[in-house]
Amino acid sequence: MRLLNLTSKGTAVAFLLLNVSQIQAQQPIPATPQATEAVKTSVSAPIPKELARTALNSFGGEKFLKMKSLVLSGSADLYAPGSTQSMTAKFVWVQYGDKYRLEIQSPLFSFRQITDGYRSYTSVPGMEIPSQNRYGIPVLRRYNDAGFLVTPLPDRKKMHAFRITDPDGYATDYFVDAETGRLMSYESTMMGHKLGVEHRTFKDFDGILVPMAFTQRLAVPNGDFFAEFKVKDVKINQEIQADVFEIPGQ
Repeated sequence: MRLLNLTSKGTAVAFLLLNVSQIQAQQPIPATPQATEAVKTSVSAPIPKELARTALNSFGGEKFLKMKSLVLSGSADLYAPGSTQSMTAKFVWVQYGDKYRLEIQSPLFSFRQITDGYRSYTSVPGMEIPSQNRYGIPVLRRYNDAGFLVTPLPDRKKMHAFRITDPDGYATDYFVDAETGRLMSYESTMMGHKLGVEHRTFKDFDGILVPMAFTQRLAVPNGDFFAEFKVKDVKINQEIQADVFEIPGQ
């Protein structure tokens, strides 16, 4: 099933788009990060698991956990390293349990990524995609599961921070607004490069909080890939056809 009638053309910008659907970290993040001028420790920081619970509850708590499906679509401005000129694209992102699908379409290229719950596929030839369930919000959903370790991190400006490490050692750092309890950003590493997501705005849909504007950044030796996403349409708990998550050739 095609969501945007896409074709498969690989470009350097497509590498950034692997992050939209939350690629797992390839290397565990060091257990104890060094404080910098922008990072300071707060003696009053909450217990890490309580902070994780607060961040999850901000998305809707049990209602968010019981959500069957989520479909986001909208526009994206894409930037290559060192470039101030953006490329405009359209995107559709589908989540159904542990299954994901992302499609990107721009005037210059198209990109598709699929996870069927066990295997992952990308339309970029030779680019293997690991499971997306070890990074970002999918990991936050499992913070209280056996084998997931939640540890404190230094505060960053007005945000409390914590880290979740899964049983295989993959980790994500989370930054939560100290006043609202909302998850504002999260970071990890991929092939030695830092990957970051920042939420700009949210909107409540019948008790489920959805990021409506967010950014993705991937640091590489020659600069940063950067993208700004704007969600224009949100569909929650709609039926999703099974073939949406079929991996081509399987």
